[in-house]
Amino acid sequence: MSLSLTPSASCIAILSGNADLFTSRAGFNQDLGIDVNGTIAGWKESGGFAGVFSPNAAYLQTAVQLSAGTTYTIKLRWKTNIPASTATVYAGAGNGPYSPTRLTAELYGC
Repeated sequence: MSLSLTPSASCIAILSGNADLFTSRAGFNQDLGIDVNGTIAGWKESGGFAGVFSPNAAYLQTAVQLSAGTTYTIKLRWKTNIPASTATVYAGAGNGPYSPTRLTAELYGC
């Protein structure tokens, strides 16, 4: 999930993201981040250590300064809390009643 924006004036963006995250193996937390042009702007260690295919709601909000005329690509990123070549993190996948995955940018002063 990503969004792209190019502000016409320098301003502040409040970036929010949420996802129901879960893993295919027990023993790994599911962490959520917001990436701005390839750099993590905010990170939330969200837990979910014991369950397998058990949704863990994760929400993150962070503020970033944006410069006029610069294009920004903003993405949600997720990972396990420790290196895990054998575990996959999923966001809102499956047949359950999961919260919609969202990425929101609120611009102030643009």
